[in-house]
Amino acid sequence: LKVIMSDETFRMAGSVEFSQFTFFHQKISPNVIEDINVSATLEAEYDFKSDGLKIEPIRFNSGGIEVGGFVKISNVRSNPIIEFELGAKDIQCADIPKAIPKGFFPTITGLEIAGGTISPKITGKIPWKNPLVASLKETGFEGTSCYPVSVAPHYPEVLNDPDYTF
Repeated sequence: LKVIMSDETFRMAGSVEFSQFTFFHQKISPNVIEDINVSATLEAEYDFKSDGLKIEPIRFNSGGIEVGGFVKISNVRSNPIIEFELGAKDIQCADIPKAIPKGFFPTITGLEIAGGTISPKITGKIPWKNPLVASLKETGFEGTSCYPVSVAPHYPEVLNDPDYTF
C-alpha cells in the first residue's frame, strides 16, 4: 500500500492477495467458503476541491479470470453519486466455475459450463441518497455461447422441469 497526501489530493495505490483463504458469514452462504484465491489492485485519488473520488484502475483476479474497471464518486461529502464500470474480456466459458470459491453456492457442489467465450460488462450510476433511481446496464451477454452442462447435484433438464422446486 502506498499513500501520498498533499493539500489538494489524497492518493492511494495498493494490492492484496488471498491464497487458500477460508471464511464464513451466514448472510453470504450457509457453508464455509473455502479455497479463495483472489488478488486485487487499485489506485484511488480523492480531490479535496472537487470533492470527487476516483478509483481507477481496479483489477480483480479469481481463478484466472480478471475483472477490471473503475468507480467514480462525485459530491462525496454532500450528495454522493457513484458511477462505475466493471467488466472482463474473452472469458472462456469453461473457466467460469474456477473463479467461484467452494461453498459459495450452498446447494451446488459441481458446476460445469461449456461453450466459447464471453465478455461481460456492467455499468451503473447510483445516487447514494436515492438508490431506487439507479441506472444499471449490462452488456456482453447477448449472443453468448456459454451454457451449463452440469449443475451438480442438479442437471439442466432437472432445473428446467416444471415440477422442480427452487
